[in-house]
Amino acid sequence: MKRSRALIWGFCLVLLSACSGGDPEGDASGAKTLSLGSEVSGAIAEVGEVDWYRYRAVEANNVLQVRCSSNTFRPDVDLLVTAYEVDGEGNRVRIYGDHAPEGSQLPADLALNLYIDTPKDLLIAVRDLLDYEAS
Repeated sequence: MKRSRALIWGFCLVLLSACSGGDPEGDASGAKTLSLGSEVSGAIAEVGEVDWYRYRAVEANNVLQVRCSSNTFRPDVDLLVTAYEVDGEGNRVRIYGDHAPEGSQLPADLALNLYIDTPKDLLIAVRDLLDYEAS
């Protein structure tokens, strides 16, 4: 089995940053497109914000690794990363999620290993685990 890798790396999580890139309502229409081996940065700037990323998996029978990390010690945000498959009707179906340990004193470092059985469109959401408005 081949192993593919996509990186969401260097995710700077600052609760009150001036940078905004997500949609608090969960609309993924403005999702940033990822390519294999790409590295992107983002920030959770306000309560309810969700940063969305899109990836088109084209090779079947592979493992796609998505890495997401923060660079903040004692972060104000407990990072949650969720991967969704987009079905034929455009609906999101959650296939995997992981989060940083609650109350951690260290930066988050998450790795999601997604088995790609057939070519498919994926959406990846990054938000605060304890932000119930965005769930």
